[in-house]
Amino acid sequence: NEFKLARLYYNHPNASLYEKTILNVNDVSDYLDQFYFATKLYYAVCLFHRRETLTDQEDEREMLLLNEINELKEKTIFENNKHVKIFGAFLDSYIKKDYSKHGLLKEVYFNNIELFSETEKHDIFLLLKTLFYENYMQGKSEFLSEIFKLNKFAVENNIILEDDVIANEIFRSIVQLGCAVREFEWVNSFIVKYKDKLDEEKREDVVQLCNAMLAFARGEFEKTLDHLLLVKFQDVLYGIIARCLTLQSYYELEDYEESFMNLTNAFSVFLSRNKMIAENVKKAALNFIQFSKRLFNQKFAPETNVLKIEKEILDCSVLLNKKWLTEKAKELSDKVK
Repeated sequence: NEFKLARLYYNHPNASLYEKTILNVNDVSDYLDQFYFATKLYYAVCLFHRRETLTDQEDEREMLLLNEINELKEKTIFENNKHVKIFGAFLDSYIKKDYSKHGLLKEVYFNNIELFSETEKHDIFLLLKTLFYENYMQGKSEFLSEIFKLNKFAVENNIILEDDVIANEIFRSIVQLGCAVREFEWVNSFIVKYKDKLDEEKREDVVQLCNAMLAFARGEFEKTLDHLLLVKFQDVLYGIIARCLTLQSYYELEDYEESFMNLTNAFSVFLSRNKMIAENVKKAALNFIQFSKRLFNQKFAPETNVLKIEKEILDCSVLLNKKWLTEKAKELSDKVK
């Protein structure tokens, strides 16, 4: 908008090429650079993020002048341009696979939120979340708390809403993360306050699934099963999550041995037959079933090889609910000791 205003001023009939004016052609060019660099970096980051999260992208066109812009983004002229600063830092993270700029990115975002458009606020939220998650996957457990703080900031600033609607997956991930850091009261308040903002078609499924996740995190396993009974499995992903939670609840409760074993078999068949599930998700779920079954058997016939199972779980890179499985393996390991 500043560039457009400068161009209007420069092109005004009363402006002169030969007289000194408040704005001249160099000023218009500077405003254009500020806008162009910021916009080019923004779209580049969106493109890199898309390519990392979606496979088989057919459009691999080169983004012209990106290398030149990336090299020039540190020039003094851009030192006060928060868009260039934040999107430039994101681009560096993607290109160099270096996720250490999280502090700078969080500071620019939190302290200058009013400078970004609604779309930019939402996109930066997702980009920053991905960056924090990459740090967490590198073994930095404190980043779970950082993701929760980011989620909380997004909720408080209505960044999670688009056209007054919250995406089902964003809603679920916020609940899941809140449960992971044991912010149970906050999670419950979030569900109550924002459930009516969900898409009406799948609202009941999402709410019941999230209530089940909260109940499980609180150790209320019977209550977890009650909520899961109301999930209609309209979504394949939610079906996988619900089955995992059911299996975990059976594991935690007494007198559910037969139900546990029946579900492991039915769940494996469901995964094998469903062609809509991505192979990496299918593999992670099948690994979860196998490790759950092995740990469940160890509950009734504890042996020293539970230490071997614990190590296999830690070494497995494609695995759902790895944290829970590790905790259960350690519990059995401590009993053997």
